[in-house]
Amino acid sequence: MDYSINFASSVPPARLKALVLARWPLDAEAVFAGTSESFEEHEGPHHIVSIQSGLHPGSAFDTELSAGEAFADVIGGLTELHLATVLCKALETQALIPDDGRADSTWMLVTEDGWHGRVVVDDDAIDDGILIIDHALQPVPTAPDLRVQEPPEWERGWYDDGVVPSAGYLDAD
Repeated sequence: MDYSINFASSVPPARLKALVLARWPLDAEAVFAGTSESFEEHEGPHHIVSIQSGLHPGSAFDTELSAGEAFADVIGGLTELHLATVLCKALETQALIPDDGRADSTWMLVTEDGWHGRVVVDDDAIDDGILIIDHALQPVPTAPDLRVQEPPEWERGWYDDGVVPSAGYLDAD
């Protein structure tokens, strides 16, 4: 399992690292936290988790946690959505994760209270690597001012299994 979670830009990498280390049994050296520039210059050991800011300058979601199978083993195989939910609730912030559809512009928003639902990011901005929410595909309880646009009828074709991801709350602590 691979993880790619884009947290709100206001989340410092060091704060996210501290939470990951407090929650799961990892050595501090196994988790990188810093800017994308400092990551490129890093010559130390391989990291199980990488937390970087500066990957998406100008983005509303510019602190990214990325990890693979080794981290999945440590956290008991949590899904990307479950991990994002746990971390967003603890940090009281929002994050975007891929919704596994074919459309590059649809993502899953996870909110500070643990709710998740699909959103569409700005097409022009995403071409430049910038993640900015354009609208939601269902009402977002913690963001009532976020514009909602009903998804098209043919959206099932965006997903390989034909099942559109649902919105709601997970049982995550």
